[in-house]
Amino acid sequence: MEDLESKINNVLNILKISVAEFYFKDETLRKNGFHCHDGMEQASAFRIGHYFCKQIEKTDFHFYDIDMEYNKHKCNKKCICGKDGVRPDLIMHKRGIDDYNLLVVEFKYGFKKDTQDDENKLIEFTRKKGDYKYDIGALIVLENNYVEYRFFQDGEELKKEKYSIEVLYH
Repeated sequence: MEDLESKINNVLNILKISVAEFYFKDETLRKNGFHCHDGMEQASAFRIGHYFCKQIEKTDFHFYDIDMEYNKHKCNKKCICGKDGVRPDLIMHKRGIDDYNLLVVEFKYGFKKDTQDDENKLIEFTRKKGDYKYDIGALIVLENNYVEYRFFQDGEELKKEKYSIEVLYH
């Protein structure tokens, strides 16, 4: 059985492959996200989620549920920091139980510079002594010529990574 660190690294690599696939295949959508400034974040998150699901189906992680904008915690609405009905952009979990809360992701287009709400969500969702206990959280900032990843674990920011569009294509 794979240890938690290996499992997290494998899932994050699949996530990065999915983001690269989005940058490669959905150039019009990505560029419109920077010019239109409205409504493209959800469309882009969906495409990345679509690629992510396709990749996950080919792995030992295929038994996980992948959901977008999922606001349930067991039978109740997700609630953090006094906000009811919080919906992470993408999650990898098993519906109805907390034992397999592996990944929670928030997406942001770079022109929306304020990421504090997203950071707070990821801090709360990844706290081991919190309600949700996701093993890893990721804030993915989609820029025109690069992507920035910020990873969260046990309620703290773990690390940042940044890749240019040229690196993503290789």
